[in-house]
Amino acid sequence: MRAIIPAKTVSYWRDKRDREIDFVIQQNRNRVDTIECKIDPDRFDEKNLLVFRTMYPEGVNWLVSPKVEKMYAKKYADVEVRFISTQHILDGCLL
Repeated sequence: MRAIIPAKTVSYWRDKRDREIDFVIQQNRNRVDTIECKIDPDRFDEKNLLVFRTMYPEGVNWLVSPKVEKMYAKKYADVEVRFISTQHILDGCLL
């Protein structure tokens, strides 16, 4: 991930209840983007992301999966998640 987004701070998030986000990218003081990685995008459980977004409401949410053929977005409550393939990352679509 650092090779793709070298100038950003890339980390992960986990709270005391072991809810976690695979990657969080600090864009600026008020904006944190998230990246979740799943083999099967249909198995994505939005609960952790919704908790994270109550604390950090600003940012873009990505779900990366090799099974996504065409980029699309889906809303969970008021939180949008953009689904992309691993190939999209290599092509620079996440930047």
